[in-house]
Formats: sequence, structure tokens, C-alpha cells
Amino acid sequence: LSILDEQEHQMADLLLSGYSGFQIHQMMGIDKETYYTIRAEIYRKLEVQNRQELIMKVHRGRPIRRGKFQKQE
Repeated sequence: LSILDEQEHQMADLLLSGYSGFQIHQMMGIDKETYYTIRAEIYRKLEVQNRQELIMKVHRGRPIRRGKFQKQE
């Protein structure tokens, strides 16, 4: 994730934590279109097509430890 800028890294962490797009753009204080733009840039830089591929790439196929990336309430 070191190739991501600060805002992209923050969003990637939220994506990996299981937050929805709606929750992420609300939490980050950005509009929906900006959310989609930043998410697309994350996917492009990390060469993935979707959130599932992002998770697999970050964890390189290793199981996610329970609680590490769970949605916080």
C-alpha cells in the first residue's frame, strides 16, 4: 500500500475494514463521485478490479486474522 497517497491509503483501510461506499464517503467527508474516483485510482495503482481482489492482494491469499479488518461499530 506504500504507492498510495494519504487519502487513498485511508480509503483502502476503510475498504479492507468492510465499510460500505456510503459509509466511507460519509466518514471521509467527500461526495460520492470523489469516492468512486479515489477508489478507481486505488484499484488502478494496485492492479485489482474489485474489493475482493484488493483483499486477496493485500493478504496475498493468507487468511485474514479474525478481528483485524472487521467493521467497527
